[in-house]
Amino acid sequence: MPSKIPIELGLRTQVNAERIDPQDFEVYMRNLAKVNPELFLTLLDHAHRHSATDVLTTIDVPSLVVAGARDAFIPLHVLRRMAFSIPQAAWHVLTEATHALPAEFPNEVSKLLLHHARRCEL
Repeated sequence: MPSKIPIELGLRTQVNAERIDPQDFEVYMRNLAKVNPELFLTLLDHAHRHSATDVLTTIDVPSLVVAGARDAFIPLHVLRRMAFSIPQAAWHVLTEATHALPAEFPNEVSKLLLHHARRCEL
């Protein structure tokens, strides 16, 4: 079980602490502490080098990309480039959101998804 120090550090630097439930973040950190560190670093290395650029232009379904302007894991310019590579994708930025935007802004994300789904109905 992680100590309170990494949880506090994460709340101060990685997420919008005003918007996320600290208990949700603690559950995330507890589960992260169970992951083999070598496996986790390998996963991060692969994620950092991975690109789906070659397939984004072939996506032929209604798509919505919701980005957090304060995302420290995937920079906004990368998400923007991804969204604009998908034909006719909708793009929305939540100014105060981080990489944890569904946990930080669950109502806003739900509304965006519902609006997008309604807009895409035939």
